[in-house]
Amino acid sequence: MILYTLGKSVFSRRTRLALAHKGLEAEIRDGEEFVAEAKRLSPQGTLPVLVDDGRVLGDSTVIAHYLDLAYPDRPRLFPLGPDASDALLVVSQVDLAMTTLVELATRYWPLRNDPAWDEVRTDKIGRAQAAIDAVAAQCDARASSWGAAEIWMMTGAQWVSSMPERAATNARVAQILTLGFVMPEKLVAWADQRASAQQRNPQSPD
Repeated sequence: MILYTLGKSVFSRRTRLALAHKGLEAEIRDGEEFVAEAKRLSPQGTLPVLVDDGRVLGDSTVIAHYLDLAYPDRPRLFPLGPDASDALLVVSQVDLAMTTLVELATRYWPLRNDPAWDEVRTDKIGRAQAAIDAVAAQCDARASSWGAAEIWMMTGAQWVSSMPERAATNARVAQILTLGFVMPEKLVAWADQRASAQQRNPQSPD
């Protein structure tokens, strides 16, 4: 198993945590020198990329689902039964919030001086904020469980918390910070607690 990652990328971190939860080891190929190789392997052109038994998978969410399917005897990332839909909803909300913020600060950014900008930004930030708030509302319910939903929540919150420091050297991050979203303190505190616990035990932070 080979995992192509890129530095402190939130998506790469998700997949590393997913592998740790499953108790799986992979050869890590991390850094800019491996980006071209990874993009040749995966038509998505993004990292992380996982190569396992001749299969090539891009996208951290797809990789997580694959790991559950390919290694069903290992701890699950997505629960089965009644809790499955809740976990999928959390993962989709985190991805919605992150994708919306990134797109506004990149794809839509050239529109910022257009008369339509305020309407576009307000609509999309409203959707992102609703998703963020919905995720924050899950903190109490997810105080002791650990799987894909919690990994996505923790890494997403850490991604936002790291922005002020990174903004000094990354224009796109600085642009995200101008968009007007609010990170709930409850979610930040929850993520910090889970990160500390995860460092003690990669498979079960509690």
